[in-house]
Amino acid sequence: MKSYSKHDAGRWQVERERNHIQSPYPQPPPNDPMNIKDVVANVMRRIDVDADPWLADLSTVWGKVAGESVAQHTRPSSFEASCLTVFVDNSVWLNELSRFGMDSLKANLAQHLGDDRIKTIRLKLDPDK
Repeated sequence: MKSYSKHDAGRWQVERERNHIQSPYPQPPPNDPMNIKDVVANVMRRIDVDADPWLADLSTVWGKVAGESVAQHTRPSSFEASCLTVFVDNSVWLNELSRFGMDSLKANLAQHLGDDRIKTIRLKLDPDK
């Protein structure tokens, strides 16, 4: 049980009486707030619902689009406002792709999906790796 200073205990007693709270001890402080986008994404992932079926389709052909060697180290993550976010499994591949592989990846995406679908590609380290 956490010990409280006199000031905290006195303040809690006043709050208990003012709000008619039965518990003799205050509740622990709430966790840091989360962005609602992250909460919804986590819930959707848990119940195995894909928010963007187009992105799921892209995932199934990712090996052909990105190339097998690149696909082993990357995965499409999200698509928003004509920007495709691609997760990369380590910083070495992230650096290589950002420096030397973006033009090829953009060309392959345009060839397979059309020129107007994806305007930019953002590479990020994969949080699941």
